[in-house]
Amino acid sequence: MDENAFQGSEVPEMPGVDTAQVLQFWHAMVRPGDVYEMRIPKPQDSRLGVTSGYVNDPTSFVSLAQDITGDRAEAVYVTLNQVAPALLARCQNRLQRNAKNLTGDEDILHYRNLLIDIDPIRPSGISATDGERQAALEIGDTIVSFLSEHGWPLPVIHGSSGNGGMLIYRLPDLPNTPESTAVVKRALESLAGLFSTDTVTIDTAVHNPSRLVKVLGTVAAKGDHIPDRPWRRAEGVCRVD
Repeated sequence: MDENAFQGSEVPEMPGVDTAQVLQFWHAMVRPGDVYEMRIPKPQDSRLGVTSGYVNDPTSFVSLAQDITGDRAEAVYVTLNQVAPALLARCQNRLQRNAKNLTGDEDILHYRNLLIDIDPIRPSGISATDGERQAALEIGDTIVSFLSEHGWPLPVIHGSSGNGGMLIYRLPDLPNTPESTAVVKRALESLAGLFSTDTVTIDTAVHNPSRLVKVLGTVAAKGDHIPDRPWRRAEGVCRVD
């Protein structure tokens, strides 16, 4: 992205949801018939509380996401790994306001995906500048090259969470056990030791099985939408393995 794109006082146009990207994300992440939780932890109207639903259908997934722009929610997430199928009965292919029952670590069947979340260091509650975001994306590209050189396949998701970099690698279906959690945590800590800098950090806290991940094609809307720290879509390359 052009570093000079948002110089001056003019506020950039608000991004909308890219439904084609949302659908690509679903097919890269989800095997047919699997159940995932979609969640909006921070709607812009706090009276709505945490909004959540369980989805097993791509058409429903896109339909639920398509109207959730930055003026409605700070971000739209989905569980990184599939949940127990019985949870679909909580809220089937729809979203519920002020949801009381959310996915816990014990509700995840397997570790199927590894999230590498690459964040520019900045004050909490605000979007990244173009330069901060670009620094995180460059670290993400470096990690992909490094892992490829060590025999890893390409990630199924290679892109941006809106403010930083986001990589998702497919794992063999690891059992949801403390031992698997420890393996994932050590992998993230190793990557953080190799690639975190004074300005960009690899988040080592995303090792738990019920971790949420930003839905590509939806809007990241932290803080106000201002020229040098605008809201952006999460976007990237989605590969179906």
